[in-house]
Amino acid sequence: ATGLIFPTDRLREANREFLGKIDAQVAENGELAKLVGALEERHDSYMAGTTLRSPLTDEDGELPSADEIAAELEKFLAFKRHNDGEPPLAP
Repeated sequence: ATGLIFPTDRLREANREFLGKIDAQVAENGELAKLVGALEERHDSYMAGTTLRSPLTDEDGELPSADEIAAELEKFLAFKRHNDGEPPLAP
Protein backbone atom coordinates (compact mmCIF):
# COMPACT_ATOMS: atom_id res chain seq x y z
CA ALA A 1 0.00 0.00 0.00
CA THR A 2 2.89 2.38 0.70
CA GLY A 3 5.11 1.25 -2.14
CA LEU A 4 7.92 0.52 0.31
CA ILE A 5 9.89 -2.69 -0.08
CA PHE A 6 11.71 -4.16 2.89
CA PRO A 7 14.43 -6.83 2.77
CA THR A 8 13.11 -10.12 4.11
CA ASP A 9 16.03 -12.50 3.53
CA ARG A 10 17.10 -12.55 7.20
CA LEU A 11 13.52 -13.12 8.33
CA ARG A 12 13.07 -16.00 5.90
CA GLU A 13 16.32 -17.60 7.04
CA ALA A 14 15.35 -17.23 10.71
CA ASN A 15 12.00 -18.86 9.89
CA ARG A 16 13.71 -21.79 8.17
CA GLU A 17 15.99 -22.29 11.19
CA PHE A 18 13.03 -22.09 13.59
CA LEU A 19 11.00 -24.62 11.62
CA GLY A 20 14.03 -26.90 11.41
CA LYS A 21 14.38 -26.85 15.20
CA ILE A 22 10.70 -27.69 15.64
CA ASP A 23 10.91 -30.52 13.12
CA ALA A 24 13.97 -31.93 14.94
CA GLN A 25 12.22 -31.82 18.33
CA VAL A 26 9.12 -33.54 16.96
CA ALA A 27 11.23 -36.19 15.19
CA GLU A 28 13.09 -36.96 18.44
CA ASN A 29 9.92 -37.54 20.47
CA GLY A 30 7.49 -40.19 19.27
CA GLU A 31 4.72 -39.09 21.64
CA LEU A 32 5.03 -35.49 20.47
CA ALA A 33 5.03 -36.64 16.84
CA LYS A 34 1.74 -38.52 17.42
CA LEU A 35 0.22 -35.48 19.13
CA VAL A 36 1.24 -33.13 16.32
CA GLY A 37 -0.06 -35.59 13.74
CA ALA A 38 -3.42 -35.84 15.51
CA LEU A 39 -3.69 -32.05 15.74
CA GLU A 40 -2.88 -31.70 12.04
CA GLU A 41 -5.54 -34.28 11.14
CA ARG A 42 -8.17 -32.49 13.28
CA HIS A 43 -7.27 -29.17 11.69
CA ASP A 44 -7.48 -30.62 8.19
CA SER A 45 -10.86 -32.24 8.83
CA TYR A 46 -12.19 -29.02 10.39
CA MET A 47 -11.00 -26.92 7.46
CA ALA A 48 -12.46 -29.40 4.95
CA GLY A 49 -15.92 -28.74 6.41
CA THR A 50 -15.77 -24.93 6.40
CA THR A 51 -15.65 -22.13 3.87
CA LEU A 52 -13.40 -20.01 6.09
CA ARG A 53 -9.89 -19.33 4.84
CA SER A 54 -8.54 -19.72 8.38
CA PRO A 55 -9.99 -20.97 11.67
CA LEU A 56 -8.87 -17.66 13.17
CA THR A 57 -11.02 -15.42 10.98
CA ASP A 58 -14.72 -14.79 10.51
CA GLU A 59 -16.71 -15.06 7.28
CA ASP A 60 -15.34 -11.69 6.14
CA GLY A 61 -11.74 -12.74 6.74
CA GLU A 62 -11.41 -10.45 9.78
CA LEU A 63 -9.57 -11.41 12.95
CA PRO A 64 -11.58 -11.17 16.18
CA SER A 65 -10.86 -8.34 18.60
CA ALA A 66 -9.32 -8.98 22.02
CA ASP A 67 -12.75 -8.44 23.59
CA GLU A 68 -14.33 -11.02 21.28
CA ILE A 69 -11.61 -13.54 22.10
CA ALA A 70 -12.07 -12.92 25.83
CA ALA A 71 -15.85 -13.36 25.53
CA GLU A 72 -15.41 -16.69 23.70
CA LEU A 73 -12.94 -17.87 26.33
CA GLU A 74 -15.38 -16.98 29.10
CA LYS A 75 -18.16 -18.91 27.34
CA PHE A 76 -15.88 -21.91 26.88
CA LEU A 77 -14.78 -21.92 30.52
CA ALA A 78 -18.37 -21.55 31.76
CA PHE A 79 -19.48 -24.43 29.52
CA LYS A 80 -16.56 -26.60 30.67
CA ARG A 81 -17.23 -25.92 34.34
CA HIS A 82 -20.93 -26.69 33.85
CA ASN A 83 -20.19 -29.98 32.08
CA ASP A 84 -17.65 -30.94 34.77
CA GLY A 85 -20.40 -30.58 37.40
CA GLU A 86 -18.95 -27.46 38.96
CA PRO A 87 -21.12 -24.46 39.77
CA PRO A 88 -20.93 -21.61 37.24
CA LEU A 89 -18.67 -18.68 38.00
CA ALA A 90 -20.34 -15.52 39.26
CA PRO A 91 -20.38 -12.72 36.66
